[in-house]
Amino acid sequence: MKKQYLLIILICISGFRSYAQLQISASGTNYLINFDTNVAGVNNGAFQGTGFSPTPVVGQLNSNAWSTTGMSEGSSGFGDTNTTGDFSRGVSEGEIVVGGFYAFDVADKNKTNYTLGFQPTQDDFTPGSITLKIQNTTGQYINAINLAFKIWDFNDFDYSTKLSFAYSYDNITFVDVPVLNYSSPAVFVADPFKGGPKWESNDIGTVINDLAVANNGFFYLRWTSDDSNTLTAEPRDEIALDEINIVVSTVSNPPPLIENIVYTKYPTTSDAITITANVSDVNGTVSSVKLKYGTSTGLYTETPLMTNTSGNQYSYTIPANTFVNNSSVFFAIEASDNAAAIGVSKEYSVAVRNAVTTTLPYTEPFESSLGDCYPISVTGSKNSWYWFKEKKDKVAEASGYNSGEAEEDWLVLPGFDLSTGLTEVMDFKTWYNYGLDDVGTFDLMYSMDYPGTGSPEGYTWISLPFQKPPSKKEWYYSELVELPPFINGRVYLAFKYTNPNYEYRTWRVDDIHISSSNVAYPQPTNYPTNFTATAVSASEISTTWTDALGPDLPFGYHIQVNTTGVFTPPVDGTSVPPDPDLSDGEGSVNIFHGGFEEASWTGLLPNTTYYFIIYSYSNSGDLINFKTNGTPPTANAITNAGSSAQEGDVIITEFMAAPGSVDDTYGEWFEIFNTTAADINLNGWLIESFDGVNNIQHTISDPTLVIKAKSFLVLGINPDPITNGGVPVDYTFKDIFFGNTNDYIHIRSDSRLLIDRIDWDSSLGWDIRTGQSLIFVGNPLTDDNNDVLNWIPSLVREKGYNNTTQSDLGSPRTNGLFQNLIDATTWTGTGNWSEGNKPGQTNWSNGSPGSNVQVTIQGTATIDLPNVFPAKCGKLIVDPTGTVILPPKKALTTK
Repeated sequence: MKKQYLLIILICISGFRSYAQLQISASGTNYLINFDTNVAGVNNGAFQGTGFSPTPVVGQLNSNAWSTTGMSEGSSGFGDTNTTGDFSRGVSEGEIVVGGFYAFDVADKNKTNYTLGFQPTQDDFTPGSITLKIQNTTGQYINAINLAFKIWDFNDFDYSTKLSFAYSYDNITFVDVPVLNYSSPAVFVADPFKGGPKWESNDIGTVINDLAVANNGFFYLRWTSDDSNTLTAEPRDEIALDEINIVVSTVSNPPPLIENIVYTKYPTTSDAITITANVSDVNGTVSSVKLKYGTSTGLYTETPLMTNTSGNQYSYTIPANTFVNNSSVFFAIEASDNAAAIGVSKEYSVAVRNAVTTTLPYTEPFESSLGDCYPISVTGSKNSWYWFKEKKDKVAEASGYNSGEAEEDWLVLPGFDLSTGLTEVMDFKTWYNYGLDDVGTFDLMYSMDYPGTGSPEGYTWISLPFQKPPSKKEWYYSELVELPPFINGRVYLAFKYTNPNYEYRTWRVDDIHISSSNVAYPQPTNYPTNFTATAVSASEISTTWTDALGPDLPFGYHIQVNTTGVFTPPVDGTSVPPDPDLSDGEGSVNIFHGGFEEASWTGLLPNTTYYFIIYSYSNSGDLINFKTNGTPPTANAITNAGSSAQEGDVIITEFMAAPGSVDDTYGEWFEIFNTTAADINLNGWLIESFDGVNNIQHTISDPTLVIKAKSFLVLGINPDPITNGGVPVDYTFKDIFFGNTNDYIHIRSDSRLLIDRIDWDSSLGWDIRTGQSLIFVGNPLTDDNNDVLNWIPSLVREKGYNNTTQSDLGSPRTNGLFQNLIDATTWTGTGNWSEGNKPGQTNWSNGSPGSNVQVTIQGTATIDLPNVFPAKCGKLIVDPTGTVILPPKKALTTK
């Protein structure tokens, strides 16, 4: 149950009804609406989802305080009666899909916690609104409201609902407060402890200042609901409003209200800057309005009077050429009334910037700032592009995180001129983190009509494709991006970042290079230094170097590799395409100069010497100019000898493709077993699976990962047993997710020999069940573990799991019931045969038995499996201290 607050006047005694809206009678007092107790003028008793009425009975909301829009059955205005259908869906704990208003009980177990909830659908409450009406009866003006509330969401579908907050004096014109906005998660994630969805609370609050609510006047709080993402048929999450806390501040003589401030955005030095505002006084007259401005925050060197142009509108224009290029102008508006009350607006700023152009070649490494790049925010109150430094990275970064708003933000590069017959190319590197792949965009754009300053809106921008990182937190080279050869004149390039007001993704850009391929630059002065090759595994070598220095820097490096050490130098004017396929013993790669300084070579043969040579070059295409004089740096390395493991030495013996206790992305795993009498190091081994389009590979990178003889290891997507369902994961892989109907797992050694494989397909009889792993029950030395007949679903949750609070069945890191991966096991204690290996049980010494496992009984074992699916073991030994109990209709087969 939630903490209760003492409310002056507003708490209703049992059975009392009040038929007005919420009345605020005291400053500094907390007024709480929690939907569990009477609140005069708001609700009669605990809300039970039984509708809205101006004379509410117990369980109803008072329609004098609440109005709604957006339900398919219509709106409910202040004073209306709506107690059926969409307006009266009753009490629910969630997991419903019928649209309407509910009293959602969000408490756990035997407690209750009622809320004002709604279930949006395609036809209900998308969009829709809930408005709370408040009356000021303090005897003074309300000048600030400290508002806090909870939003509960029941995230049971891949759909995000946004709640936007605004306030009004007249229930007509509303002022948005983005910091009080909320969006539910866009992707369903199961409760890691219970499985399935659960209610999650979100505390939201702020202080709304600069108000002037007169005594006996009204104030309206509105929450507006709509879809955040673009699905149409998908059911939506349940949303609930709760614990609305209101504390007001009052004054006897409020200062003038300063509203609707509008100013010239994106001015150049030759532009005048005009600032206008609406200024009014609720209990007197405005005596003066000043514009205070300067070029440092909070330091205003000029304070001219603004002119009253009409009604309550005031204006002032700062003349053109007042500020120098690249200066920031900070300003605020101060207004006073005839009673000497003074109000000051918040501070605003505007950047004065002329269009910037450059000549090619152009580079921007973002070493200390955004340079001449121009950040512009089209949507959202904060500019999401900024210079950022993290360890050695100095970059331009875009992120709308924590803004609470939809974002459209641009980073415009300096303009440059295109000429007929020339080809301009661009390259850079990018990185991203957080967010979702289908939420928000990140694009490279160009425009021929943008003037170089101001908003990019209203101009023609065309997208240029480039190579983006394949996964999070990975810097990725864009490859060469070529501007269309048919365009001429001044061009501006820009990175455009967009994100709705949820699941914000962060993007970074660095090392921008733009050049004209028909401008011939001399060959580079120097080669790179410290060129080194180092064996990583039996199939991988890493080459590193230090970038070349000198008057004429290279555009990039061409690196060749082979197994002979004999190289053919490249020829000027002929670009050498990359050759990543090293199966024939040779290959090559082209790497751009500037910050990369590393290349990895994979798919190599074990215990083999590979030779490398690196050439610097300038230009590209027909004008490429290689440095071939002097001695190009060389390096060599011998791949590791590699594992001596052969096919079948390590086999896949269990896998969980469809966990039930947690989401698939948290709880997928598979188990392997060493069939040999020797320990095997798995460093450099390869895991392969299918993502529906491509073969996905993960190389094991852990020199200490050893699977001991005749033992198990568990490899999974999530190492945390608290959130993965209780699985003891020995190694964590990434970027691999299992299909529930068909997929595969292949294991290759560090010499890329195929060691084991399973390929499952439900249409061929593979029985993939939610919450049950599949286990291999054949002989590990003689039976094919890629044969569906040798696999069954797990029937018990066994002690490989580290808890008993979740329900998934399986036996990670142990021999499971009916498996035959061990030779023998011993029964001690007392209990049922099938339950002796559960978490917390110690009856089976070495795991549950299968049909080939020798069993020694030293305690009392009761056979609990039926005739149609009997318990099984190999040789059965019953010690003098042992007893086997065989009840009617139960069976044990033994060899």
